[in-house]
Amino acid sequence: MLAQDWLATCSMVGDTMTTSSNAGRTAKKPEAAAQPSLQKVMVALSGINEVARIDGTRAEKIGAMKAAAKQGRDRVVHWLGEQDVRGEYKRVSQPTSFGTFTMECTPRVTELVRRGPGVESAERVADLPLEALRGKR
Repeated sequence: MLAQDWLATCSMVGDTMTTSSNAGRTAKKPEAAAQPSLQKVMVALSGINEVARIDGTRAEKIGAMKAAAKQGRDRVVHWLGEQDVRGEYKRVSQPTSFGTFTMECTPRVTELVRRGPGVESAERVADLPLEALRGKR
């Protein structure tokens, strides 16, 4: 069997090329599936300020805030896993001790996260106001 004949009868499924049995045609690559539009979002968790009011040293307070933030982030990620939005979010950062983390997600997931457990707010990073802080001289 000639290579040309073999290619003409070959048909593969998935991300690989397919061929046609008509001689002279070129192989067609399947079009990539449309990827959802992702945006970077900052999520703020509620309840971190209450944790900061515990009695103890500064190190103990920061440790408690970090632990509460990690639990809050993990709760949100677990909740998202139950919402049938797989593939609509990724790159969920580790939380700060102030109870914020970032993630890349679709606008639909942003709206869901706003109603998520323990979430105070969720805003697109591009929409957050940035101010230059100036010191007095």
